[in-house]
Amino acid sequence: MYTLLTPSGFIKSNKKGLLGGNSLLKIYGRLDCRSAKYWIEKGFYTNHRVFFKDEKTAKKCGYRPCGICMHKEYKKWLEKKHKRELQTVC
Repeated sequence: MYTLLTPSGFIKSNKKGLLGGNSLLKIYGRLDCRSAKYWIEKGFYTNHRVFFKDEKTAKKCGYRPCGICMHKEYKKWLEKKHKRELQTVC
């Protein structure tokens, strides 16, 4: 059984999550992310590791894409964020 994070909280699943995340930084990314692997090897991050069924679920939980392993998705997220910030200023 695997423990996955959903907008409703944690659930048990027979299927492994497709994405991992950091609950402190609210970032999600691929399971083979070099940045996540680096920090896990250093002994950090594992206490804050969460897993998601898919990208849609990660977004619904309030997480953003990783700038390292999900560069295209991160760039789109960043553009939307800047657009929202401009709208609130004007």
